[in-house]
Amino acid sequence: MAERRFCPSCGEQVETYAVTRNNRAETCCVFCGLGIEAEAPPEVGRAERVLLADDSQAIRTLLTDMLLGKKLAASVETAGDGAAFLETATRWLRDGTPASLVILDVTMPGLEGFSAAAALRAVDRAYVVGLHAPILFVTARKIDPAIQAFLKALGPAGYLNKSAAASPEQLTTRIEQLVIQLLRPGTPPRVVAEG
Repeated sequence: MAERRFCPSCGEQVETYAVTRNNRAETCCVFCGLGIEAEAPPEVGRAERVLLADDSQAIRTLLTDMLLGKKLAASVETAGDGAAFLETATRWLRDGTPASLVILDVTMPGLEGFSAAAALRAVDRAYVVGLHAPILFVTARKIDPAIQAFLKALGPAGYLNKSAAASPEQLTTRIEQLVIQLLRPGTPPRVVAEG
């Protein structure tokens, strides 16, 4: 029987499997594929520019403080909805300084997160962006096969079910783990998901 471990993406105990990536043994979630444990801690990348969109000021502040405090980002700009996010992302692309990480709430007024992400990828193509910024979706919805397919098409992308966090500390710890996965240097783009 497969060993069960806590998956920060799914927010629950899950069955796992072993895989070798970049000459390291990793334990991964059978549902979302997130690397939960590795032989040696992965080298952590840092996002120079993060664009974060969430309709909750409290979540924007919590995530900004975590990203800057843990030195996972050099700078963070926030937007309260999908339209403001897309306007900023487009301006950055036009100026030649695209985001190196995007964090999007799925449920926002007006332009919701999935639509904003699809529009971002279209703008990326228009500006002929070679490497797309990873996108981390943060939502209260559990992941399902349709969302997994959408994430794979968007890649690199991650997904976090924030309703599985019992406290703000648990939420930031889980997001930190997913951001580290998305920013890991030398790792081919893949979907990391939780929930």
